[in-house]
Amino acid sequence: MVELILGTEAAKKMKNVPLSNNVIGGRVEDMSCDILDQIVEEIQASPTRISLQLDESTDVSNLSQLIVYTRYIKDGEIKDEFLFCLALQTTTKAADVFRLLDEFFQKHQIKWDKVGSVCTDGAPAMLGNKSGFAALVKERVPDIIAKHCVLHRHALAVKTLPSHFKEVLSVCVKVVNYIRGRALNHRVFKLFCEEMGSEHQVLLFHTVVRWLSRGKMLARIAELADEIAIFLREYQSDFAENFEDEIFILSLSYLADIFGHLNDLNLSMQGMFANNIDCTEKVEAFKKKISLWKLQIQGGNVGSFPILDEKHGDKTIQPMLVENIVAHLSLLETTMAQYFPMDHSFPEWIQQPFLADMDDDDNLKEELIDLQVNQGCQTKFRTLPLSGFWCDQLVAYTGLAKAALEMIIPFPTTYLCEKAFSTMLQIKTTARNRLQIGLLHDMRVALANTKPRIEKLVAYKQQQKSH
Repeated sequence: MVELILGTEAAKKMKNVPLSNNVIGGRVEDMSCDILDQIVEEIQASPTRISLQLDESTDVSNLSQLIVYTRYIKDGEIKDEFLFCLALQTTTKAADVFRLLDEFFQKHQIKWDKVGSVCTDGAPAMLGNKSGFAALVKERVPDIIAKHCVLHRHALAVKTLPSHFKEVLSVCVKVVNYIRGRALNHRVFKLFCEEMGSEHQVLLFHTVVRWLSRGKMLARIAELADEIAIFLREYQSDFAENFEDEIFILSLSYLADIFGHLNDLNLSMQGMFANNIDCTEKVEAFKKKISLWKLQIQGGNVGSFPILDEKHGDKTIQPMLVENIVAHLSLLETTMAQYFPMDHSFPEWIQQPFLADMDDDDNLKEELIDLQVNQGCQTKFRTLPLSGFWCDQLVAYTGLAKAALEMIIPFPTTYLCEKAFSTMLQIKTTARNRLQIGLLHDMRVALANTKPRIEKLVAYKQQQKSH
């Protein structure tokens, strides 16, 4: 085609462009290795100890893959970076995870005392007190901080429901499966919603392992409750009577609202550069909101639950529904307190350096006094995020900034690992299920924030070619 359109000379140039699978795979590997070299150099140069988050999941070929991310200081900023994705060939015990990470550290000459914290999910293999991964790491680094992912704790805290609301949720799941899980019903319902002018025409599935699915599913059902009621009545379904029951509809509306609030909390704790201080503050605020909502519901005020408020209108809310809602909020308050006890590990001076005092360390206290009278620092504190402010003080107030960053750097969640598993599913498909070492390099090039030094790689290849 090139010869016909552009001529013979252009065709000869095209033949010089290597396009084989080995060449492309080799270039991906070269870029991946260059990225890793830069990351290891940055880890070694970090003025503070690094943080790790790790999680494992099974890929399309039923092979368990361990993904590890790291967080450290680079050029006065906190940097989140992909470290590796390696297969656990046999079992997925704590010893296997530790061995894989230890071998990686030895290969790249990273010392364990460079690690200040680890964040994992709550599996016994990860957080077991005697033989878990965290316990094995503490044998190497006794003062390391081991954290249970905030998002996993949040999912466990909101899992329990009183019997009444559990039954409502069960009916909703069955209705979704009845309509969405059957091709004909799904097509007819979609057409029916289009004819009625509904904003949405499709119900959403509920998946237990997905944190946000329950709230999204319930909100969509509450939105399409009238359409669902008509559809079920026409098909003479046993579930039709539920959607004609006022208590059921109001209970469904409350569940949609409360799980909407919980989803908002969950989303606010996700993302890069999230830290434990921010997540703790958001959870504590939510726990106080639960107490407020209980008082409001007991007083007949449903303003904090917009879907329930819309469905219930100006009518007086039934005592039985009030009792059920208060019971659920009380249960939620208990489980949130169980999974998120008050965290007093953050010194006040880290969040309020110009208002708080320090009692324990005289050397750091002198630095804090110097900082508090520095007008320029006060201006920066008002304009920079908390992590950015303390990174900015690493030169002028080194000891104080390092002590603060030791509390800010630890990962609060395994969000980045969870996000990386989605990328893994896109890269290692059923058509590419033999990817092993290649998966590591493809994942690193796809996920790393560090860019490969293309000029350096090209110069090296040219030098090799000339020899």
